[in-house]
Amino acid sequence: MREESGSVPGELLASDLRLEEYLRGQYQLRGRAELVREAEQVQLAWRAPGYAADAKVALPAGAVTITVENQGLLAVILDLHRGKQSGPVWGWVMDITAVFLLLAGLTGLILTCWSARWRQVGLWTAGVGMVLVLALAVWAYWVG
Repeated sequence: MREESGSVPGELLASDLRLEEYLRGQYQLRGRAELVREAEQVQLAWRAPGYAADAKVALPAGAVTITVENQGLLAVILDLHRGKQSGPVWGWVMDITAVFLLLAGLTGLILTCWSARWRQVGLWTAGVGMVLVLALAVWAYWVG
């Protein structure tokens, strides 16, 4: 975690966009920004997979306090897996991948059913796999 303090030039305090761009450039912040303006301060938050930055700007003085947290590679992978803070394009990537994997599984099952030699083993394997997945889902629901 990194914490920094500083000040913002007074002319930037009136414009939300200019304030956000200044802080992003001055403190090397990244991700999607959200801004909340209150009477005594402006709060900004930048979020990206595995990354969080928060800034508080005191009004009218312009004193800024920034906290940046890089959560590491595992957090990036977990956030991308969940689709958290990754944007709408990543959601489409996950959906297209899911459709591709579903089609690959179905074509494998169809090909297994066409082969008389592997039909019985393939259907038993698919059945056992479905029962295990269902049992895992029920267990996860019950425990969680």
